[in-house]
Amino acid sequence: SSLQSNTLANILAIEGVPLWITGLALAALVFFTLIGGAKRVGDLASTLVPIMFFLYVSFALSILIASPRAVAQAFTLIFS
Repeated sequence: SSLQSNTLANILAIEGVPLWITGLALAALVFFTLIGGAKRVGDLASTLVPIMFFLYVSFALSILIASPRAVAQAFTLIFS
């Protein structure tokens, strides 16, 4: 969790967002999620997981579509 928070803060810092603002926003998000108990954690997870799945598959497909030659080379390496 701290590694992911640090990575997000560093990415946003490149865009000009101060590290402390990212830390404060993440702390507030965690606080308000946990204060709602297990029900709120479950609700948040049931909302975020489909979004994360969609983004993961979309980015993976865009990478594969952008470099079909590399995909062919990867399959050649796998089966050789």
